[in-house]
Amino acid sequence: MKILLQLVLFLSVSCSDADPSWMAFKSRFVTQDGRVLDTGNGNISHSEGQGYGMILSVHFDDPLTFNRLWKWTRKNLQTRPDALLSWKFDKKVTDPNNATDGDILVAWALILASKQWDNPSHKKRALKILGDIKKKLVISQNNHFILLPAEVGFQKENEIILNLSYYVFPALQTFAQVDPNGPWQDLIDSGMEQIKKARFGQWQLPSDWVTFNQEETMSSAQNENFGFDAIRIPLYLAWGGLLDTPLKEPFTAYWSQNPDFPATINVNTNTISDYRAPTGFECIATLIQADPDEKINWPKLDKNDDYYSSALCLLSRMAYQGAAS
Repeated sequence: MKILLQLVLFLSVSCSDADPSWMAFKSRFVTQDGRVLDTGNGNISHSEGQGYGMILSVHFDDPLTFNRLWKWTRKNLQTRPDALLSWKFDKKVTDPNNATDGDILVAWALILASKQWDNPSHKKRALKILGDIKKKLVISQNNHFILLPAEVGFQKENEIILNLSYYVFPALQTFAQVDPNGPWQDLIDSGMEQIKKARFGQWQLPSDWVTFNQEETMSSAQNENFGFDAIRIPLYLAWGGLLDTPLKEPFTAYWSQNPDFPATINVNTNTISDYRAPTGFECIATLIQADPDEKINWPKLDKNDDYYSSALCLLSRMAYQGAAS
């Protein structure tokens, strides 16, 4: 009885001390068995969501939630012959192809958890994922390292389709520390160069997807918008301490001239959407435009913000605090 009372008191203190935004995120988007629900996409789950949830669990020092998330991820997504994750789950795995950003996020979370809670097994599992990222997702073209978005489907005859928001720079920096002989610093350098080349339209913004041909020129691909993927590019640059003035200016100029925060802009036609971006976009813009000498007033999340918007806000706060390394 005494042990039970101590446990109840411990959990009560932990919950009362927990960050309310993290508690709200968990209550809305994390199931009891450890599945993160993408409420903006029919409540599917995916490796990206599991990775974000695991990273946030470490940041908010919540090992119970981390363990639930990792257990579910390992059981339901790490089902391929390699250590990479099937990217999409909708009652079952519906696409066994991986999503490289999800693999990176989960591996990063495991390394952070290993440090935070002194658990070497997490690092061992992360290194297995890194081994298959190196083997299957990193290629070299004309002495440039390229990060494929997935193992299958993005290498064409004369070009490669890239998603530049998959360069999670703070994660790659961590990988370079734990695996110094890996290609991680080369990926950071080449990712930066690719982002500098991927400047389109009036505002010189990157698009969600780009093509990279053998002549090393970039063009927008598939979705021609600066939108729901590319919004993470400035977040990861800032988080990695890599957002210098030339890289920063196109984003700040665009947001200062479009204070209503349109959700997307077509980088070829310069046509902006007629609907507002979710709060998560505003959180990233707030981070990028923040005055380091002034306190940030973060945009407020509400019940209309889905999983992705909410995650971006929490991650922006992490980046501002310089958390995770």
